[in-house]
Amino acid sequence: MDSLNEMWSVVCEDLKQTLGEVIFNVWLKPVEIKSFDGSVVSLSVVDFIRKTLEKNFMDDIRNAFKSQLGLDVEISFVDPEAVEENVQPQEITKS
Repeated sequence: MDSLNEMWSVVCEDLKQTLGEVIFNVWLKPVEIKSFDGSVVSLSVVDFIRKTLEKNFMDDIRNAFKSQLGLDVEISFVDPEAVEENVQPQEITKS
């Protein structure tokens, strides 16, 4: 993959097929990939969606990375406001 966005796009297509377009559009479309260090993927998302993802979709996200890219990853969420303001992103949670 040439870029983070391409990598995330491949994962999102898998998630859309797995979860259905409506669920994907509500819960995963707003998510943006911010970094990947080889084992930890940092995703930027508002707190309300983060909580739902943690509760309901973490296995689906990890499975999509594994099936599409062959990667076993940990998921880390970052505050989108910190990212937008070009402040060092604070990790909200790692699952």
